[in-house]
Amino acid sequence: MTAIQTSATPPVFFRPRSSKTDFAARPISSVPPVIAAPPIKYPEPSTALKKQVVFHDLFYKEKMARSTALLRSVRKARASTSAAVVFADAQKAYRDFVKAQQRLKQKEALLPVNQKLPYPSIQLNQSGRETSFPREIIRFYDDWIKDAQASGQGHANILYLKSQKLFKLERLHQETKAILEDQRTSGLWALRVDAGARRFLLSSLLFEACSVRLASLQDCKLAADFIRLLTRLDRAKPEYQYDLNPYQVSSLSKRLAARLAKGR
Repeated sequence: MTAIQTSATPPVFFRPRSSKTDFAARPISSVPPVIAAPPIKYPEPSTALKKQVVFHDLFYKEKMARSTALLRSVRKARASTSAAVVFADAQKAYRDFVKAQQRLKQKEALLPVNQKLPYPSIQLNQSGRETSFPREIIRFYDDWIKDAQASGQGHANILYLKSQKLFKLERLHQETKAILEDQRTSGLWALRVDAGARRFLLSSLLFEACSVRLASLQDCKLAADFIRLLTRLDRAKPEYQYDLNPYQVSSLSKRLAARLAKGR
């Protein structure tokens, strides 16, 4: 019997189990991968815009510095703190205040309207709401944006509100700078600061006058004349008017009556 010659069967190799990094062995998913969208970036104002110089704060700072210097010079020039000296200082302070108001009024009459604005003003909405403070602009639009997000308004509306907040802050900064430059160049700013300082000086000296000690009957006479002056201040023209403190006038009147009751 003839033996049948057969060729050797080639060896069979099996692919080992693939690791997680072998993408060829992993099943192909039919679900496309989910790519997270980057967060939307809205324009935000810089720290400098948020903390920009406030017109009212700057005016108050310069007014108080001027008033403090004036008050210091008045007290330094006093020979004594008697009633006669204190009453005279208060009366002179009122005359100086009237003169400062007159100089300011004359200067304003020479300038056009756009060069004598009392402060910058930014309109916030169509109803006419205005402000000159950056913090009010930020609060107004932040509240509006918060309500818009809560109601589900789209990206376009949120972007518009963010852009408006930035625009209003930049506009306020530009207007404040322009008004200060115009008024400092024309001399109006110095006159306004001086008039405000004179009013504050008058307030301080009136408080001292209404608290001064009445040592003699002559002081009582000066006190009575000073009370009549106070009534004229309260009824003067609006630009020269001074609102009296009723407690100070009452205090001076009571002390005047008590001193007169003692006689000499």
